[in-house]
Amino acid sequence: MLILNVVVRNIILFSCFLGIGLVSSLAGASGINGKPTSVYGCLDALNELLLPLMINEVDERGYIPYWSVSEKGGSMEELRGSVQGIERYIDLNHWGTLPPPIAPVQKLYRQGITVTALNQTWLRYAQYNPGTELLGERVSQGVDLGLRRTRFQVIGNLSERVFVYFQLGQNNFNAATAVGGNRKQSFFIHDAVSEYRFTSGGKGRWGSKIIGEHHIGGGLTIMNGLSRFSQPSIGTIMTLDVPVFAQATVDQTDLFSRKLSVYYRGSLNKWDYRFVFTDPFPINSAGISIPAISKHATFSPYGHRKQYQGLVMYQFFEKESMQTPYMTGTYLGKKKVLNISAGVIVQQRATWNYQDGFNGVGRDTVFNAMRLWSADAFLDMPLFFKPSPSDISAGEKPDCLSAYLGYFNTNYGKDYLRFNGLMNPATSMGAVGGKTAVMDAGGQYGNALPMFGTGRVVYAQLGYLFGRKLNNERATVAVRSNDYRKSVGLDQWQLFGSFTGANYDRLYRKIATYVLGVNLIHGPSAKWSLCVENRPSVQVFGDDSQRYSRKNAVILQYQVFFSN
Repeated sequence: MLILNVVVRNIILFSCFLGIGLVSSLAGASGINGKPTSVYGCLDALNELLLPLMINEVDERGYIPYWSVSEKGGSMEELRGSVQGIERYIDLNHWGTLPPPIAPVQKLYRQGITVTALNQTWLRYAQYNPGTELLGERVSQGVDLGLRRTRFQVIGNLSERVFVYFQLGQNNFNAATAVGGNRKQSFFIHDAVSEYRFTSGGKGRWGSKIIGEHHIGGGLTIMNGLSRFSQPSIGTIMTLDVPVFAQATVDQTDLFSRKLSVYYRGSLNKWDYRFVFTDPFPINSAGISIPAISKHATFSPYGHRKQYQGLVMYQFFEKESMQTPYMTGTYLGKKKVLNISAGVIVQQRATWNYQDGFNGVGRDTVFNAMRLWSADAFLDMPLFFKPSPSDISAGEKPDCLSAYLGYFNTNYGKDYLRFNGLMNPATSMGAVGGKTAVMDAGGQYGNALPMFGTGRVVYAQLGYLFGRKLNNERATVAVRSNDYRKSVGLDQWQLFGSFTGANYDRLYRKIATYVLGVNLIHGPSAKWSLCVENRPSVQVFGDDSQRYSRKNAVILQYQVFFSN
């Protein structure tokens, strides 16, 4: 009878749990407190119902007090009150006992509005490509000053599920920017994104470790496929500037790499993904002269097709925050990150060119699909130690190793090639050796180089951040001494280098760009960068001949960033 009584009581208890789970599942698509429930999730449903009645306060360390009710003879009524917006968990496999310790109180997303601003000022000396002209005067080298980027951002979690992001600013503003126009360059909208998070994250169920969340959003956004550096966080760039070739259609069929898109993104365990449906801008609205159709592919002004993008990433160590579409360049030792990813961009009839007709009679128009894909790996991790919050407040910083390696297969169509110069200091190009440069590949003057093309590209970067390690005695004094904190400051030195190697179908040679530099990082607000660049200088002429040489540049940047 005793055994039967125990069995019956457990059946009744289980039925209660099951009933609560079923009722919770039918209560709404989002479940209790917006968290989905199911039959096998009935214990979680009970947690959600009981916890607001059981927890009243949080101690000064951010931990919820706990009691072993069965051992101390207390009752569930001792746990009362409510806590909202935190991760909550009660182990009901052992009735009446809370597992010590309960996790720290954490809000998944802090509600509120953040406003940020960034300014990057460049002072540059550069050797220019042959034939370069500045306002009609032939020049071979020069010094220029400009604003590489000026940005303002508004980032808002309006609720636990609703997210908005706005960014406006300007780019590449120097003395040559508005020649023939108006130097009062207006700021323009870079991003205007609205997003809905329709899950609140997974939970472990019966030993499972399935954790994830999912978002759907849209607007004008840099959310891209292809690669990490197709959507770079400019405030965290390590190598002075990003590999712009990875922003594959920049200012051709997009708005400085932003496009009108809807996307679905999220994470599942160590996987992170983003899938994007894009309505690209036509080349007709790019504000540039559209070259006549030729035997080499260029973006087509005829017809319109949608674009499809995707990026999948596997994260071995710590997970990166993907609150905005932008991906961090370096965490400066704050995270241990190792990721591999693969991405793709596809658009039908994106470019066109002509080919000779049958037996060389007449010409046929050919439309080409744009098919771009890449695979890459990213490492950013502290070395030797990871500082605690008290260490950081004392001025203690870890060494940090940062590395990236990516392979890009870029098929825009037959022999597609486009030159680009970052904040180009020149305005035009004259004849070189009596030959005129082709017009279908963009301007070849100033610091321009073949940046985009049908072919293959390898990009690599490596950086080392020098940390500061305090011994125990010094650390103890430092935590208590404001004078010591002021004396050590927040400055850190970081050495970096990068390599870009491209093999484009239209060029007769492979080309490579080398960059070496150093950053002086002053906390989160300011950074000085100095780099030396050695780049290929290429001219492509109308008779299909090509000329190659190498040019150098020295760039000093001062970056300031702040937020509320």
